[in-house]
Amino acid sequence: MATGKYTYFILLFLSLLGPLLLSFDKKVHYHKRWKFLFPAILRAAVLFILWDIIFTQAAIWGFNEKYIVGWRIWHLPVEEWLFFLIIPFSCLFIFDVIVFYFPGAEFRSKRLNRVVLIVLAGSLLAFSLYFRNRYYTFIVSLLTASYLVMILIFRRRINWLAHFLIAYLIALIPFSIVNGILTSLPVVLYNPSDNIGIRFMTIPLEDFIYLFLLLLMVTDFYKVLLRKNSK
Repeated sequence: MATGKYTYFILLFLSLLGPLLLSFDKKVHYHKRWKFLFPAILRAAVLFILWDIIFTQAAIWGFNEKYIVGWRIWHLPVEEWLFFLIIPFSCLFIFDVIVFYFPGAEFRSKRLNRVVLIVLAGSLLAFSLYFRNRYYTFIVSLLTASYLVMILIFRRRINWLAHFLIAYLIALIPFSIVNGILTSLPVVLYNPSDNIGIRFMTIPLEDFIYLFLLLLMVTDFYKVLLRKNSK
């Protein structure tokens, strides 16, 4: 991409454009739920921004100055701050579309919901412990497993899980394109000693777990806020 210092900005803009324009669709009405969506996004962003600052300072990952404008807030490029607003916004649009058009695509059994969560949490916990000497792998897997356990313990209703998993799988398509560009130029730089080195194209395996956790947290907060409003 011959866009120089605006590369990251342009990728974020393109990620936002479609979902933003389609937010006013007369069927899905995504824009009517923004008052619940943005608080959910901001809650998750607090954790991820702190995490990002720590990892950037520790040189676990970093950013190529050739492809960012150079404005930083607490050591993070401004584009990275926008990432935690735009990517969840765009991906939750997919989630709402799935919920609207495929309302029956959910696990009918509460037990099945819990079994899926237990399998995911257990697998990620084992993965994190096996690669405990790889900081990115260990932390992203452990945090994701921990959040899944938290949902198991504190959420009585998790009937949105199937919709979330479908939305996540669909979101992987645009994510792979955008993150593929970010990691191939590269805009984002990774310390190879802190991950296991398995990549899909140029994307570290850990990035897919990272996206899963980000969207899981935002979706969970979003559903809690929607449920409170419906009472």
